[in-house]
Amino acid sequence: MKKITILLLSFILIISSCIPAFGEVEEDWTYYAFDGTQSEWAEPELQEALTNHLVYEEIMSKYTQNVTREEFCTLSVKLYEKFTRNEANVGIDPFEDTDNPYVLKAYNLGIVNGISDTAFAPSKSITRQEICVMIFRTLKASDFDTTINMTLTFPFNDANMIADWALGKVIYCYHNDIIHGTSYKLLDPLSNTSREQAVVLINRTYLSFE
Repeated sequence: MKKITILLLSFILIISSCIPAFGEVEEDWTYYAFDGTQSEWAEPELQEALTNHLVYEEIMSKYTQNVTREEFCTLSVKLYEKFTRNEANVGIDPFEDTDNPYVLKAYNLGIVNGISDTAFAPSKSITRQEICVMIFRTLKASDFDTTINMTLTFPFNDANMIADWALGKVIYCYHNDIIHGTSYKLLDPLSNTSREQAVVLINRTYLSFE
């Protein structure tokens, strides 16, 4: 009888040790990653980005809201770390308006610059041409071939609106099936990018280069 009691107590202790204490259970945010604000066209690619572990909780909501420089730095670094299987270094912090480690990782990888020597503007929205530049730099930091062929066909009537510093990177992203036009003949390079568009572009980059 004594042995049975000891065995029962041991079993109870083992089971109880596997049950988290009250309040310690973390809710799986991925289960609630779609809040109804996502566009129908984007949802399959958003789900794919979630499956590919390219996103994080805060970006997977309010999908039509403009993505910020800080948010896209986080996505870019996650993509870099996925490609290289190495955690990026935080490095130096020259900015007075942010200490976000993902911003600093992106800065020290050469993916993004500040708007001045000491300011980053983390909450500023990001345009489609700027996103192409950051994606291009992420691929370069990840050691992919980033040779730009300026002779390739580029069918958009608003190509003259793309800044000189961004044109080659936009062409590169277009020909690597990362960015598409907003219509048959328009790329709309100066428009801001929504959260769902940003996640979709990161996922397409991963699929094109994995």
